[in-house]
Amino acid sequence: MRNQKDCSSNMQHVRIGDYILIDKLVCRVESVSFTRPGRHGSSKFKIVATEVSSGKTKEMANLSSHEDVGYVARHLRTYSAIGMDEDAWILNVMDDDGDIYSFPIPDNDMGQQIRMLVADGANVRVEVRSFSAFGEPSIVSYYQEAGSVILHG
Repeated sequence: MRNQKDCSSNMQHVRIGDYILIDKLVCRVESVSFTRPGRHGSSKFKIVATEVSSGKTKEMANLSSHEDVGYVARHLRTYSAIGMDEDAWILNVMDDDGDIYSFPIPDNDMGQQIRMLVADGANVRVEVRSFSAFGEPSIVSYYQEAGSVILHG
């Protein structure tokens, strides 16, 4: 059984939704298929995954279920938005202990919504996911504190 730290494990332990490294890039597993060992060979595995940063599809095919796959530890934390630098697309946030951090605002529809809400003075909470092998944390969802209605997830 894997723990939350970075580790490697056999391909036969990979499950849909796991985060693994393919070509040194963090990817989320979308499908896993394998063939049973036959008379003339061992089982074969194929993993299809989506790269986290770009959304591109990656594939990994191996001839053996005993080859190792690098797992990636991931962390999800929630912060309160306290301001932003609109020119640099940087969101300033504070955690529950009062520590202040800055994260890049995504350049997509979710990022536009966050910018609009923070500019209007709304109480916005953001969820930030970081990957130990990836380095760069990213905002993955947000919601308004009033009523705690999830706007995007």
